[in-house]
Amino acid sequence: MAALRTARGRRAGGVVLLALNPSLAGLEGWALLTGAGLAILLLNGLYRVGVKGDEERDDEEAARVYFDEHGRWPDDDEGANKR
Repeated sequence: MAALRTARGRRAGGVVLLALNPSLAGLEGWALLTGAGLAILLLNGLYRVGVKGDEERDDEEAARVYFDEHGRWPDDDEGANKR
């Protein structure tokens, strides 16, 4: 029974941050939570970069459609074409 309590205490200690449990199990728990947090941040950053690329592609496609219809780019000045 004492061995079971000790094993549970070690596993539970891994969940608590390293500052609260300065043993090897606490270090492993800290590394686990830090790694998971960094992975989430990285995936969030990659997702945002991907979405931004889609928005830029959509804007470029809309500009090309405008160019095909009007013969000039949408951000060109009207006065520049009248020279």
